[in-house]
Amino acid sequence: MKTKLKNLVLFKFALLLVLGGTTILDAQVLSRANTRQVQNLLVRIETKTDVFKDEVDRSLDRSRIDDTNTEDSINNYISNFETATDALRSRFNARQDVSAET
Repeated sequence: MKTKLKNLVLFKFALLLVLGGTTILDAQVLSRANTRQVQNLLVRIETKTDVFKDEVDRSLDRSRIDDTNTEDSINNYISNFETATDALRSRFNARQDVSAET
């Protein structure tokens, strides 16, 4: 009777270790996938920001607000956004805490 109980406890413990180990491995795989997804997202944001900046610049050059303070403010706002996304990507690549940036 004691042997059966002992075997049952050992079986449950072994099962717990196997299932727990799988969960830990799954979490590590998800973490790597999330890191890759974030890297891809940051690259896309930077690329799209560059395209957006160029399009806005061309549009402003053809508009009534060309060579005005308003145009300068818009360009400054976009440049600040571009600088912030560059800093976010740099900090992410350096594995620094970026939670304050989001």
